[in-house]
Amino acid sequence: MIVSIAHPYEVFAEAGVAVEYASLLGGAIPEDGYDETDPSQLAFRNSAAIRRLNRGRKLSEVDALDYEAVFFPGGLGPMLDIANNPEVQGAVARARNGGKIVAAVCHGPAALLGVKLEDGSALVKGRS
Repeated sequence: MIVSIAHPYEVFAEAGVAVEYASLLGGAIPEDGYDETDPSQLAFRNSAAIRRLNRGRKLSEVDALDYEAVFFPGGLGPMLDIANNPEVQGAVARARNGGKIVAAVCHGPAALLGVKLEDGSALVKGRS
């Protein structure tokens, strides 16, 4: 998961974007794909951001409308944990219906599967 979070985090941080973390269970997240030779991953591993990540809130405690955007990183988690998850679908739909940015990289778009918008259409309809 570090690889899929480190690079986007670096871009967000350089742009001055505040990042808050949430997951289905909250707290520490499983890691996969860490490469200690990647400067971005190494910097993230040694930053306060990873400590905040591992103290993230439960998704059920978060209102997507309190944020400008919702972002899903890649890694194995999206494929196994959040694809077609009703709680994730609800947060994505609430954000999108509220005019917020919804974005994802790598395997993160799995979070968008099954999301229905207010008009009943699929969020991913007409998108590739």
